[in-house]
Amino acid sequence: MSNQIIQGILLGGYYALIACGLSFMFSVMRIINLAHGSLAVFAAYALWFLASRFHIPPFLGLLIVLPVMAVIGWALQRFLLERSARGGALLPILTTFGLAIVIDNMLFEQFGADTRSLAPFIGSLSYDSWEWPGSI
Repeated sequence: MSNQIIQGILLGGYYALIACGLSFMFSVMRIINLAHGSLAVFAAYALWFLASRFHIPPFLGLLIVLPVMAVIGWALQRFLLERSARGGALLPILTTFGLAIVIDNMLFEQFGADTRSLAPFIGSLSYDSWEWPGSI
């Protein structure tokens, strides 16, 4: 029972983190970015690709993927979203929706529908040594 409570709290925190990112983006840019999740999945596949193809440890691969994704995000903002924002309130939503479809289909074409995992590349990373109070 306590495990489900902890899992629920952690999952709720994860959802809250995503919601904070989306609301922060909307408050700053005034654009609802429907491609937010697709860009995150693209970054995850890039990290998996570096780990599987070039045998780069995932934590080291983050040092490569994060700056690359920052440049991609800047380029999307500069060349795509700023122009679509001038077209009214609906055009940026349609632009990011179309971008999400393009990214999702590109990833599906490249990697297929099979799931991928970074677990084989991470090694032994566990929380078995953590002790929770009250025998949780």
